Amino acid sequence: MQWKTASNENPGYSVYYADDQTREGHRYVAQRKRGNGFWRLFHRSTPNEPLRTIYAAETLKECKAYADEYQTLLGAMNQ
Repeated sequence: MQWKTASNENPGYSVYYADDQTREGHRYVAQRKRGNGFWRLFHRSTPNEPLRTIYAAETLKECKAYADEYQTLLGAMNQ
């Protein structure tokens, strides 16, 4: 997945998002409040659906790795 920053639109937060290339409408968002030590990973299946927390970690790298695993799991469930 290609991660992009959205921190400029979210004051006080570090925010990155990625769209699932294999399933239209699926989006992953990693967010950390500046000054707080952990990242939260959110997911939604459609643009109209609210984001759901699916993971929390100490590093952005861990969140990105979990998003890749989650994407693989969703793909396996839909086969």
